[in-house]
Amino acid sequence: MKICHIITRFILGGAQENTLTSIIGLAERGHDVTLITGPSRGREGNLLEQKSLINSNLPFKFIENRYLVRPINPLFDYLAYKSLAAHFEHEKYDIIHTHSSKAGIIGRMAASNVRAQKISKVVHTIHGLAFDKYQSFLKNRIYIAAEKFCAKKSDKIVSVCDTMSEQAVKAGIALPELFTTIYSGFDLDKFIAARDKKEEIRKKLAVPGNTVVLLAIGRLFNMKGAEDFLTVIENLSESYDSPVKGIMIGDGPLRHFLENRAKENLSKNGVMFTGLLPPDEIPEWIASADIVIHASLREGLARILVQGLAAGKPVISYDIGGAKEVIADGENGLIVKPGDVKSLTDKVKQLLANKEQLLSLTEGAMETDLTNFSSDVMVEKLEKLYKEI
Repeated sequence: MKICHIITRFILGGAQENTLTSIIGLAERGHDVTLITGPSRGREGNLLEQKSLINSNLPFKFIENRYLVRPINPLFDYLAYKSLAAHFEHEKYDIIHTHSSKAGIIGRMAASNVRAQKISKVVHTIHGLAFDKYQSFLKNRIYIAAEKFCAKKSDKIVSVCDTMSEQAVKAGIALPELFTTIYSGFDLDKFIAARDKKEEIRKKLAVPGNTVVLLAIGRLFNMKGAEDFLTVIENLSESYDSPVKGIMIGDGPLRHFLENRAKENLSKNGVMFTGLLPPDEIPEWIASADIVIHASLREGLARILVQGLAAGKPVISYDIGGAKEVIADGENGLIVKPGDVKSLTDKVKQLLANKEQLLSLTEGAMETDLTNFSSDVMVEKLEKLYKEI
């Protein structure tokens, strides 16, 4: 098949890693694959550069559309639509697969003509819904109306968890039969292999053996949980006897603020801000931790939840998106009401005070069946979906 994937930016992020894994897997299965993205420069990193992928060694065609930008820009949005529509007319893809809100809207509108001519089938993946209770009523209505309009231009909508489909159906975007769930896949073996490297990695990081290490991964941005994670570290440092160290992986606009806050409220070694890390290094960093914490208020199904479990770590997460589809509360992790920082802190204290429970959750994490999150399973399901439509 001739396949085109479109995503707004190719920064370091879950949606981007999902897309890259998908297109590489499809290319390896013999399909002719093209990736179209907007400009991906800035402090959030470029995934292709982090993976050391350049045009000369890509297993797929790569096109950067300079008009496909994340902020609303009427002129650029129109030019992106026109250029994509002309490209689709010329290339005549069998499958056009869009990702993220902006590329999802513009891409599906641009694909309308070739879809109407029965040249192409159109698929869209929901990595996270653009509307939620934390935004204004008006903004939510605009997003819902746009998604509802574009759903009519889709042959199938893929969700990264069942919860996203249910929320979209409840919002009236489309009927249930338009949706299907394909979990975001990755190389599970790398995370499983890192389980035995905890002490080795801690030595590299100069972390004493009696230190409790809590780890979070995410964009340092509003709603993504970094401030709540820091609050947990601050509260523990005041009330817990053993040394506590936080590791915060990621970058973003809040980094300077968070670093200053940590300097004011914590010891010199209280929190390590790593900045952006190559995706291939993430398994070992997770392996260095005792507990993974995810305090984001806006997610589809965060990959760190699955990656934490794959690395054999109990995960404490806010009850957001598809968290409960992978975390069995009390068996391999703990679920907390979104935004309840006190309960989040109390849950961590509870685990640190009860070594038997922490060990039980760790064993539960290691025993969790994550087969549906393997990259091979994801690509196989995508390929099957394409053939069916």
